[in-house]
Amino acid sequence: FAGTVFYVKSVIRERGSRRFWALSLGYHAACLVAAALVASFLNPRWWWLAAVAALLLGRAVWVWLEIERGRGITPKAIGIGEAVATAVVTLLSLWVV
Repeated sequence: FAGTVFYVKSVIRERGSRRFWALSLGYHAACLVAAALVASFLNPRWWWLAAVAALLLGRAVWVWLEIERGRGITPKAIGIGEAVATAVVTLLSLWVV
């Protein structure tokens, strides 16, 4: 859940900060790589987490680009999306272990 901080800060409090966006992308990419490695060598169920990590990485890119284009994405929409993403990752994590 630590990566949530980078993502939320990059699109709300530090909106427009390339530093926080880079931290967010780095965190999401690291999660994707870690999940893919675990799926490849230890537990194939982790491919589900790798797929979700890829979607969340894509979301981090897309939302930030939309903000850069001047599209108004509200903090409420960010919060709802993050709550759903957190629930999905939590449930999948419980299932794959």
